[in-house]
Amino acid sequence: MKAAYALALPLLAAALPAAAQAPLRLDQEAIREAVRATVAEMPKLQAAEGRADFGGGTAAEKGAQAKIDRAFAAAQVPYCLHADATRHVPIRLGGVLGLPGWFYAAATGKCK
Repeated sequence: MKAAYALALPLLAAALPAAAQAPLRLDQEAIREAVRATVAEMPKLQAAEGRADFGGGTAAEKGAQAKIDRAFAAAQVPYCLHADATRHVPIRLGGVLGLPGWFYAAATGKCK
């Protein structure tokens, strides 16, 4: 395996351009160039993300809102008389075996 790495390393070094092998330059001018390039790409990035529709926000915002809505629905404390009363109980059993879990959920406030 080390032989494969020994053969691949010179090939990779030859394939990389000379600029990639140069030491990293972090001065004021390099930072200015990077900021200018990023600002120049901003309209392209905004167009690629999707256009806002008249429904209120972009598709990404709608997806994020749907994710938040699902998380809130999952975190709500269920009613004790509904089928998901033992949703927040560590051990969930069905039928008669589920009665201790239901009592535990009711006693500890894991259902309302």
